[in-house]
Amino acid sequence: MSSDKIDKLAAALCRAQAELTGAPKNKRNPHFRSEYADLDSVLRAVRPVLNKHGIALLQLADGEALETRLVHESGQWIAARTPVPPGGGKNPAQSYGASLSYIRRYAAAAICGIAQSDDDAESYEAPAPSSGNSNSNGKGDLASQYIKAVSEQEGHEYRMASLKAARKVLSSDDLLPVIEAVLKSTETADLGNVAAFISDCNYQGASRQRLMAAYKQVAA
Repeated sequence: MSSDKIDKLAAALCRAQAELTGAPKNKRNPHFRSEYADLDSVLRAVRPVLNKHGIALLQLADGEALETRLVHESGQWIAARTPVPPGGGKNPAQSYGASLSYIRRYAAAAICGIAQSDDDAESYEAPAPSSGNSNSNGKGDLASQYIKAVSEQEGHEYRMASLKAARKVLSSDDLLPVIEAVLKSTETADLGNVAAFISDCNYQGASRQRLMAAYKQVAA
């Protein structure tokens, strides 16, 4: 989406992007021992430079989507809309707020063309198993850590990112209860994402029946 003309905005944005740098990591995800740039860090990185070149960054949410807009002092603008998942869990308002904050920082970075110094969603580092783990290969304890993480996290995107990270380090059997934990925390509107993940894992026999039973229980 954009105004009829964006030549002045484009010129100003080119000058701004020559000065923009990645947002520094200033927060830590305790579950996965990873660092990321939060919304405040992203806004501090882009707003002063944008304002210097006559550009304002606006973000407005209407309950269904977030609109991120760059407005030039000439009145020219460009915008993008990103769906925001509805709140769920025990505290829907908190869940919605967490999802909105997550999407705001990614949308702001994307429209400004900066690369976030961020690994909290797609590049999680798997936590090391505790030294007191009784399982010889450590995977049982690691699976428990992922189950705890996805059960406590707010925001469907975070849970799915955790699930994808778990798949990289867990066996198919150890991954099963992690998928079930994600299903229990998933709203009906987001079940399609989990179903696609399960299908990609290609479970068969009793394992597939177990997951389908858990899926149907949530979808009912």
